Amino acid sequence: MSGLFVDGEINIFYTHYDRMILSSAVPNGKVLTLDRVRETGTPSFLDRRELGVLNIGEIGIVTIGDQEYEIENGEVLYVGMGAGAISFSGSGRFYILSTPAHQAYLTKLIKLANARRIEVGHMKLRIKG
Repeated sequence: MSGLFVDGEINIFYTHYDRMILSSAVPNGKVLTLDRVRETGTPSFLDRRELGVLNIGEIGIVTIGDQEYEIENGEVLYVGMGAGAISFSGSGRFYILSTPAHQAYLTKLIKLANARRIEVGHMKLRIKG
């Protein structure tokens, strides 16, 4: 998708396939808030949805209610259904995926140091000469 990451904006792309929403937030010195999105048909974005936030930039802050999460590059924040408005600030570049939810789970920050790493595949370099 072109134009997904724009400084100072939240961009949202809704797909009818599984009602998934792909979005981004690039605060770039601003505070950006994700709350009401007409396409969800609910007063607040997370009333019937959950989402995952991956930071692909520098350190950023995600605020939900009165709870602040500092997210470093490569770390993920899971946000459960019903969490309310979400604000993004700092130098992060946030890649966000959201799907419909049917049960509320607790918000959880997955730090790189605590992530379970799984190596898949094998890279092998063959040079013919």
